[in-house]
Amino acid sequence: MPEEKGGLIDCYSHGIEENLNHLDLQLVLPISMDHASAIINAIGLLIQEGRVFEPDVTYTDVLAKDVPMKFVQVKDNLNNRQLLRIVLPDENF
Repeated sequence: MPEEKGGLIDCYSHGIEENLNHLDLQLVLPISMDHASAIINAIGLLIQEGRVFEPDVTYTDVLAKDVPMKFVQVKDNLNNRQLLRIVLPDENF
């Protein structure tokens, strides 16, 4: 479910935890809702295929080969649940 916050898109999944026993995903970036949803859906499909993503682990084979990314576990206060926030590289990665 995407939501705009001051130029950032806060996009998150629903149902992954209930259906696939994996924390739902969140992405907060200054990108379009279409791009944010596509990233979450692509990772959701990997989870559906059996892939498990852990917090604070760097992955280099998720969205593109050799592009590092990781997940950080965060609390969604609005829905009182834990999420895995998708973190993509920048100069602070």
